[in-house]
Amino acid sequence: MKDIFESYKPLYADGVSLKEITTTGDILFRAGQGWLAKVIRKITFGRVNHAQIVIEGRIFETDAALGKSMYTPLPASTKKGMILIRPLFLASPQKEELPLLCEKYSHIPYDYWDIFLNIMLSPLKDEWRMKIATVLGTKRFMKCDELVMRLLYEVTLRKELKWYEGNTPQSFLNITLNNPESYQVLYWNP
Repeated sequence: MKDIFESYKPLYADGVSLKEITTTGDILFRAGQGWLAKVIRKITFGRVNHAQIVIEGRIFETDAALGKSMYTPLPASTKKGMILIRPLFLASPQKEELPLLCEKYSHIPYDYWDIFLNIMLSPLKDEWRMKIATVLGTKRFMKCDELVMRLLYEVTLRKELKWYEGNTPQSFLNITLNNPESYQVLYWNP
């Protein structure tokens, strides 16, 4: 079977301004080169290690270095290690609601129990890992992919986003790639 990563080519060239091609609700997946990024990919059997959401020309995210959910600057341009995906189902009222949800969930810290739980459950199939994490997790927004999926789920109630607990950046990316009628790949250079 062909690797799903081999089937996408970049729609935009490296170096294109992200401010020019993004809109509120776009999802940015990252494949960082730092040691923590590599550990996350190894533990989660993934090719990406981080998920972020674009909100009004900024990034809303949570990651280990920040220790909490918050806004950070949008990277200047596209480059290697990025995948940009646009949810096609977001209507204007939903895009307007996203910044309000981000303010509601801003500065929520990482929860180390959930991180430990996700590491321990990582060898399980996605559906089992998510269901177990939903029961045993603390329901805190501590992981990047869970935060982005939760935000999109709350404004759209989309079925494929419902199991955000126990997810991984890779399994979230797989959800978007397996639903091409709902998600458009804008930039692809993992």
